[in-house]
Amino acid sequence: MLVVHVGRPYAAGLYKKQWLFVSDGSVEENPRKNTALLAINISTTSDAFLPVERSMEGCIVSGVA
Repeated sequence: MLVVHVGRPYAAGLYKKQWLFVSDGSVEENPRKNTALLAINISTTSDAFLPVERSMEGCIVSGVA
């Protein structure tokens, strides 16, 4: 998956949140082709929250099931 955008971490009440947007990569191959875009909302009350670095934008990552 291609990381398209990494949102800034923010607080909402007791929660720490961050948005990530990833694509299946087809946006790189053909801009006219339908692109699968996935929005991921990370939300936690944990003090151990480590935000995703904005430098990840443009990187290709793989998911582990």
